[in-house]
Amino acid sequence: MAFASLEHAFNYILMGLLMTASPRKINILKLQKVLALVLVVLTSVVMGLFYLKTQFSRPAVETSTPVEVKVGSLLPFFSLTSYPESELVPISKIDARVILLNFWATWCDACMEEIPSLVQLRNRFHKDGFEVVAVNLDENPNGAIEKTKTKYQISFPLFKDLDGKVAELFDVHAIPATFIFDQNRKVLHLKEGGHDWFSRETIELVQRWLKP
Repeated sequence: MAFASLEHAFNYILMGLLMTASPRKINILKLQKVLALVLVVLTSVVMGLFYLKTQFSRPAVETSTPVEVKVGSLLPFFSLTSYPESELVPISKIDARVILLNFWATWCDACMEEIPSLVQLRNRFHKDGFEVVAVNLDENPNGAIEKTKTKYQISFPLFKDLDGKVAELFDVHAIPATFIFDQNRKVLHLKEGGHDWFSRETIELVQRWLKP
């Protein structure tokens, strides 16, 4: 497409020069120089446009560098390791308008205490586009996750962070730690420590975030 357009532009300029100049006054050598210069300029323009297109069409790059997370900030692209498949899942693949990302472990009493309210909150708003994403930080996550999933009848997706890179990205130093953000990765809410996620206050917040 680019080269076809270049050829058309070249022909258009040539026709214009021939029409505006008298046949007796046309200097062939000068005309060739002008046309060569025009061709160089057009080629440079096409190459520049092609470069810009490749820059803007590059896939999103993930980062493992800790970021400053605060309400209103934009989270970087990142991936999570699924349970039990151990497959990398980009956060963009989570189909939800609002995502609650929770870091937890079975040895953390506050983490275990808030799980029932997380289950309730997710069950209440999942049909409206709300999702809970729980990242386990146990050293041996498979057994810990399976027991917890069965005990609390968890239906939201569970992930593991064996190398601690996701927790490092969010600069997590204590758990439970919870980050709520929208489908554009804009941070809506932060919470350190245990919380009743099915409290009236939280329900009202989620309802507000899910409004069209």
